[in-house]
Amino acid sequence: MYPIHHRNTRRFVADYQAAAVRAGFKQVEIRPTQLAEKNYAASLQPDLRPAARRQPLEDFAVIEFNLTAIK
Repeated sequence: MYPIHHRNTRRFVADYQAAAVRAGFKQVEIRPTQLAEKNYAASLQPDLRPAARRQPLEDFAVIEFNLTAIK
């Protein structure tokens, strides 16, 4: 379903941010680089697992992002 090295991680933006904070990083910043259209994301979200349905639409629509932080 996905090309090699392009796997869906089934994690959310907040999960990556929380992991960085737990690892001791400060000033964790998420910058989306690619977003799904809000209408498209909103149409998919109700049919997904409960954890995905609980995500804010702004975070759920993030396809790709850069995470920067200071150690």
